[in-house]
Amino acid sequence: MAQGRSLKDLKFKSKFYPYGPWLALILFVVVLFRRKTSACSRRRCFSWFDFVTDYSIIPLFILFYLGHKFWNKTHLVPLKDADFEVH
Repeated sequence: MAQGRSLKDLKFKSKFYPYGPWLALILFVVVLFRRKTSACSRRRCFSWFDFVTDYSIIPLFILFYLGHKFWNKTHLVPLKDADFEVH
């Protein structure tokens, strides 16, 4: 669409596009943050150790992602400049 083409021109299109990917992202975030809060509310406790060990992977993932982009000097390609032609 950014290059002025129709979605019908694509050879493959996700079945529930564009709502499926958004629904998957929302469900992922809900499961990620709801997983520990529900378990902790039954015991009525809060443990900083559990919180840090469970959620420290999020900033660690972001750090590794940005470190990889900096180290390899990669960048995101704008959709208007992407090559979608089959060669």
